[in-house]
Amino acid sequence: MIDRFGTIWFATQEGGLSAFVEGAFRTYTEKDGLPDKDIYRVFADSRGRLWISTRNAGVAVATIEPRGRLRDLRIFTRADGLPSDTIRAFAEDRSGNIYFGTRGGGVASYDGRSFSVFDLRNGLSSNEVLTLLVNRHGELVIGTYDRASRSAAFRS
Repeated sequence: MIDRFGTIWFATQEGGLSAFVEGAFRTYTEKDGLPDKDIYRVFADSRGRLWISTRNAGVAVATIEPRGRLRDLRIFTRADGLPSDTIRAFAEDRSGNIYFGTRGGGVASYDGRSFSVFDLRNGLSSNEVLTLLVNRHGELVIGTYDRASRSAAFRS
C-alpha cells in the first residue's frame, strides 16, 4: 500500500515490514520493535497511522512519518482484547474506528480505547474472516470462509 507521503509499504513472510522510499528499501523487524518478522497485512488509516498485522503475534500500530519512518510503535494482542493474534483484514469507518478481520476470532473493532468483538455468538456466519469493507452506507461488509455478511452491529 502507498501512504500519504508516497512511501510504498510491503508485508513480507519472514522478512519483516519493508518500505520503499526514494529508490531504496528500508526494513523493519523485531529489532525495530515489531512483534514478529512474519507480516501478514499493512493498512494506513485516516489519522496517519500504519497498522501492521502478523500471522501469530498480534498487530502493531505506528505513526507514519516521511521517508518511510515510523514512531510511537504500539503492539496489541489477545492480552489487550483482540480475539485472535492473526489479523487477516483491516477496515476503517467514518468515525475512525478500526476493524480487524481475524483467523478464528471473528471481527474486532477498536475505538481508540478498547476492543469489541463480533463473532458467531453475535450472528457472524464464520469466525474465519478473510476481508472487510465499509460500504458507502457505513455498513461493515464481512467476507468469511463461507459467505459475505453485513453487520448492523458495526454501523457508523
